[in-house]
Amino acid sequence: MTRAEIPTPALLLDLDAFEANVAAMAGVVAAHGKGLRPHGKTHKCPEIARRLIHAGAVGACTARLSEAEVFAAHGVGGLLVTTAVVGEAKAARAAALARTAPDTIFVADDLAQVAVLAGAAAHAGITVRVAVDLYFGRTGVAPGAPALAVAAAIDGAPHLAFAGLQAYDATASHTRGGEARLARTTATMAQAVATRRLLEAHGIACPMVSAGSTGSYRFDAEIDGLTELQPGSFIFMDLEYASIGGPD
Repeated sequence: MTRAEIPTPALLLDLDAFEANVAAMAGVVAAHGKGLRPHGKTHKCPEIARRLIHAGAVGACTARLSEAEVFAAHGVGGLLVTTAVVGEAKAARAAALARTAPDTIFVADDLAQVAVLAGAAAHAGITVRVAVDLYFGRTGVAPGAPALAVAAAIDGAPHLAFAGLQAYDATASHTRGGEARLARTTATMAQAVATRRLLEAHGIACPMVSAGSTGSYRFDAEIDGLTELQPGSFIFMDLEYASIGGPD
């Protein structure tokens, strides 16, 4: 069979480049003592997620609940759904997923979302892990006191377990120039780390601060207080990351 004969859609890889990229990212993150939870929205492929876990990843991020359901059905664990689950129907699906994959983490940025998730978890008779999504230009709740209020609601709900913070900064990932990108991600991640300390000062354990991206991972790996990075595009790369430049 030639490439022209392969039915589409199909994922075609330069296997040597893919494996080299995975090894490079895993090596950098491990050298800095952080976890690697690569984002699956780039590939949406359980086999690739499994290969990343084999290389040392602690799990996989997904942009959608439906992606997490597929990954879990194919044996991929350590899932983090990076956008909030909104509404009773999706909350029920989230609880069903948590029943079969109890280490799955969902995110919330609003007290109403927390209440709906808590109701779904109570109805299912299980505990659902939930993190607070911090706002850095995409979705989320503002760092500091607003995030504390959401975290306290999660921590106080009988059928929810507070999992930590998600601190993804999309703008930092695509800021042109190494110095400008370093300045951006250092500033926003400082707010995430400060929020973690605020939570802990109020008696809320915060075991996870998940952040980072392909564009900023070199800088984020150096930041104390972040526990894991969630880059995704690094496995394939594209011209965007050539255009914004590296640290030099």
